[in-house]
Amino acid sequence: MGKPLFIILSILFLLLPIYFESDTYYDVSRRKFVFSLQLYKYLKIVGGYLATYKGGLALHISKNKAILLPYAEWKEEQKRVSILKIFRLHSLKIQVETNSDYLAPILFLHHFLRILLFTRQGYQEKIKNCVCIHEGDASVTFSMQTVVWLNLAMVIVSLCKILKEQIKLWKIKTKKFAN
Repeated sequence: MGKPLFIILSILFLLLPIYFESDTYYDVSRRKFVFSLQLYKYLKIVGGYLATYKGGLALHISKNKAILLPYAEWKEEQKRVSILKIFRLHSLKIQVETNSDYLAPILFLHHFLRILLFTRQGYQEKIKNCVCIHEGDASVTFSMQTVVWLNLAMVIVSLCKILKEQIKLWKIKTKKFAN
């Protein structure tokens, strides 16, 4: 009785979706980019703001802690980002606030991104976006809420693919070394 229950619970655990929610805000005139990442919308993983410094970006995640990202090391970081392909989009909400001075380029960008995202199969129902016009200072702000999900089975399959490619590369290197 215990073994079938363990197998059923293991399969459910592998297939249980894990949701990540990201909230971002960017104010163009003040050059502020603020972000937050939560697990299941309630457990905060990381949050802070992004600032520039000479030679790179500084990711401020607390009052006394910042992670420096020099522009020279971005090539190495791009290789690590390939693991992000396992995430599946659940919803995307984009809101742009501007005044009438920037309305034409914002609408062009808005429609271009909308066409780009809608050409991807299955994204039509998951994306909500709007452009708001306000009076006052000539500023543009972007806010975005993204919800993505994955499950452990997807992670295991992705890691197996990466491991398979690494083994192929290792075999090629050992053949060249042996010859």
